[in-house]
Amino acid sequence: MRVFEREKLVDDLLLVDGVTRAGKFLLADLLASCKNVEHVQYFGLFEHLAYMVRMGVIEKETSSAILQCQIDNSAYDLMVGRNMNSRLGDKSSIYRSPHLKEYLRRTLEDDGDRVTQEIKKRERYFTYIVHETLPNIDVYLDIYPDLRVINIERNPVDLVYSWYQRGWGKRWGVDPIDFSMSFQGARGPIPWFVYQVSENWESASEMDKIIIAQTQVYEMSKRKLSSLSESDRKKILFTSYEGIVTQPLKEIKAIAGFLDREVLPIINGIMARENIPNVHPREKRSKKIDVVRDMASEECFELLHQLNIEYENNGGILTYLK
Repeated sequence: MRVFEREKLVDDLLLVDGVTRAGKFLLADLLASCKNVEHVQYFGLFEHLAYMVRMGVIEKETSSAILQCQIDNSAYDLMVGRNMNSRLGDKSSIYRSPHLKEYLRRTLEDDGDRVTQEIKKRERYFTYIVHETLPNIDVYLDIYPDLRVINIERNPVDLVYSWYQRGWGKRWGVDPIDFSMSFQGARGPIPWFVYQVSENWESASEMDKIIIAQTQVYEMSKRKLSSLSESDRKKILFTSYEGIVTQPLKEIKAIAGFLDREVLPIINGIMARENIPNVHPREKRSKKIDVVRDMASEECFELLHQLNIEYENNGGILTYLK
């Protein structure tokens, strides 16, 4: 029996993507200043389904049906003030939204047809954070022809160091608060993005595992982008953490143009709260390089070194297309 292909409720989907620790929630804070861009949400299932298709553990048709249904459900819930994150310390907390009163007002209004008709007007983007999804972005593009993706980059050295600080060289599949789906390797659990080099990854040191993992995400992203049509590539915008930190107004104006949205005056309050613009992160990088060099193999450190050179020479973006 096949899953029934239901009509979509949401057509205007916005994904904020990037490698873990790249700065997606900071970017989401700025997006709140764009007119008719809904408050960012995170649901792990949305990114898990895409890589589960790649790994062959779920059929694409089934994954797409679940994804569409759950996005419709979560968007509807947001429109009626349901299931909003009220944890004060979270970056996705509704209390961080400059539109808080609007979201609280929704909890008092009628639901039903009024809400579905409002969504179908297609006047707003429903925004979700995902991690390492660019290699599997075709799953989304096939469902959402009008999809928009903002992919945030960050210097590879800073990312590797941040992963090390957070234990992402050893947490996969064993940490009870790692809620990603790991896969069975020869020696234990492995993250999906190292499946093509699993033997090498499993025998590597903690720091080397991080460098190998991030390199694999980058290489798979390059291959995926090169396989997309030119029209689909235009649905993906690249920005950088360094750009957002040092020149946030320029970056958010470029993003607003990509989304065909207006930047509202509340941007000034958001930038003040986040203490941006600020100094370039490279000022703190030399100590991080020393830590990584001491713990990585020569081969992996050279790999990271070359990525760092490419990133800096390319103005804060890795080269995805030649």
